This record gives sequence, structure tokens and C-alpha cells, in this order.
Amino acid sequence: MLEKKKLEIAIVGQHIADQEEIRQLISSEVDDLIFDLHPTHEDMDCEHHDVVLQMVDATDLENSLMQIPSLIDHAHHMVIAIYNYRHLLETEHQLNVGRMQELIGVPVVVLADMSDKGYASLFELLRQVARQSKTKAHPIVRAWEQKDEDAYRAYVQGVLMETLEHPEIDTATWKEKLDRLLTRPLTGFPILAAILCVVFWTTFAIGNPIQDWLQTGIDSLHDRLEAVMPAGWLESLLADGIVQGVGSLLTALPNIIVLFFFLSVMEDSGYMARVAYLMDGIMHKVGLHGRSFIPMLMGFDCNVPAIMAAKDIQVPQERLLTMLMVPFMSCSARLPVYILLISIFFPKYPALALGSLYLIGIVMSFLFALTMKHTKWFKAEEQVLINELPDIHLPKPTSIGRHIWYRVSDFLKKISTVVL
Repeated sequence: MLEKKKLEIAIVGQHIADQEEIRQLISSEVDDLIFDLHPTHEDMDCEHHDVVLQMVDATDLENSLMQIPSLIDHAHHMVIAIYNYRHLLETEHQLNVGRMQELIGVPVVVLADMSDKGYASLFELLRQVARQSKTKAHPIVRAWEQKDEDAYRAYVQGVLMETLEHPEIDTATWKEKLDRLLTRPLTGFPILAAILCVVFWTTFAIGNPIQDWLQTGIDSLHDRLEAVMPAGWLESLLADGIVQGVGSLLTALPNIIVLFFFLSVMEDSGYMARVAYLMDGIMHKVGLHGRSFIPMLMGFDCNVPAIMAAKDIQVPQERLLTMLMVPFMSCSARLPVYILLISIFFPKYPALALGSLYLIGIVMSFLFALTMKHTKWFKAEEQVLINELPDIHLPKPTSIGRHIWYRVSDFLKKISTVVL
């Protein structure tokens, strides 16, 4: 019985003896394969070996691939094996091995975390290559025969351009990156919630002390008028009607100024347009657009500035509907009344009762909007909210000042004419 011929595999590559993938390959015990390690093809007899396994360093692809043409000229059968591939992946690059095999015309494999099954596939590939006719490389690879190194290097560079996948480089400007953060629901809603918490907290943290000081002055003036004027309709008109009535509205002025300062900053910087864009999908279900969200949210603190903020909505039907929805939001002035009623009627479940009151207000406002949008008074043509978002930029102090003055003067005009 004739002994089966063993296939001699020449592993060719410089500085590869210490590579883990190579050591695993050489140490593999295969009955019909014998592995020899050679730094270059010059120190071996290619005719004596059945298959040449050319090693290509994944961290130096261009120079490693430049060694292949000379081997193709001498070796009848050849396979390219890429090692150090894990280091290439760490740089977020990838290699299209199949496409490289098409372009070069030589079988290409990757040596990286190969299991027993992976090595078995490699060994079977080596056996198949050994049984084939001489390797038929791409014609351009044969350019080495004419010693045209420049032509082959250009070809190698072209191969790498088609097969080496580079990591995506984010060329977006800081404004574009900020836009993505502000308009994507995953990040936009948390940022919006944080900004609104800061705005409302700061509004009352700054405005309430001034409001208390104004209220003290109004109460003192009211008591002084009652003390110096004789009782009668004139005293009641001045003390109770003008001073106490109009004055109680005037105490809201500090909160209004602070709130409209922040709203002006958000509007002039371009952020308000992004909030409208973010909320548009939700508000559109009740016949409104994203701009209606801010006044409704403000209504939980105070309905008066919230209704005033709704004046910025351009479409008349949406502006009126938003103003009618705001009073359904439970403002902070109602909280003492809620607490009093809850302590009387729901002493065992105060938290549940209070939360239900707020939730009922929100649900009723949306039910009201859903009902009213089908009436003739609130029907409006479908409009695109935003065609192009304005650029994010630092707000101008003059623009903020004009916006605050316009809102404050409008508020003062209302309480000095309509209310009075």
C-alpha cells in the first residue's frame, strides 16, 4: 500500500515567528500537511513546496501586499493569509476580504481568533489550492514581470481603496452636533426637561422675593388709604379696587420679567424653534403644533404669563385654542385650595388625589382640544411648522431687551386700561 503524499506548505513572511496566529498554525498537527517557515521566498525552493501561504500584516497592508507579485512568479499555488487583524479592528477599520480576493485573483483568508473549525476550513482550502492548476493572478499583478513597481503599487493602493473600510469621520460642526442633541427625542426631551426646570426654578427664586416686597408695599398703601380716607365708595374704589385689585396683578410683574427674559434668550438663540420641532409630532395629534407646548407647560406655574406667551403663535386658530387649553393646567395658585379640599375629602390618599387633579387637568385640556379642532371656529389648513431651523447663536442683548419691554408694556397696558 502506497503512503499518501504529504503536502508541503511554505509560510512566507518577515518577522512573523513570534505572531500568535502563526505559532498556532505551525503547531497544528495535520497528517497530510507539513508547514515550513521562511522569511522570504529567496531562501526557499518554491518548486519544492505544494502551496505558498503568504502572510500579510494587517497593520501594514500596502507594503505587505507589495511582496506578492514576486511570489506569484515563482509559486505554482498560493494563498494570502492576513494576520494582526485584531489590531486593524481596534482602529475601527475593516477589510472586505472577498472583494480583495476578486481583485488580486488569489485566495485570501484572515487569521484572527480561529477556532478548530476555522483551521479545518483553512487546511481544506490549502488542499484544494494544491490540486488546482497554477495560480491565475490578476493581469495587473503580473506587471511585476516587467519590473513596473510603480504600476503595481498604484494597483495595490486601488485595491485598498475598494477593500479597506475606514471609520466614519464626523465632519459635522459643533452647531450641527448640538442640533442633533436638541432635536433627537432620545436626548432632546431630557435636555428640554432640564432647561425648563432651571427656568421655572430661577423665575420664582428671583421673582418671589421681589413679589413679596411689592405685596408688602401694596398692603401698606392699602392700609394707609383706609386710615386717612373716610369710609365710603371712593375709599373702597381707591383702596380695594385700584390699589388692592390692580396691585395684586402688578405683583406678578417680577416673575413675568424674569420668565420672559429666559423665553427671549431661548427664542433669540434659536432653541425655541427646536423645541417646537421636537414637540410637533405630539401636539399635532390634537390639532396644534410644537409652539403650543411651551405656554401649556408654563400654565403649571402661572396661567397669566402662559396665556401671554401663547400670543407668539402665528396661526389665529391655534393661538386661541392654546389660550383656552392653558386654564386647564393647574397653576401654583390653586395648590393651597387643592390641599385644603384634599385634607377635607381625601385625608387618607392625599398624594393620589393631588396627582389625579393635575392629571385630570391635562387629560381634559387634550379632550377639549380634540373636540374643538373639529368645530368651524378652530378648523385651519394643515401647515408645515418649520421648513428650516435657524442657526444656533448667542442671543443679542438689544433683541432680548426689546422683547421683554414689548411684553411688559403690553401687560402694564392691559392692567391699566382693561382691568382698571
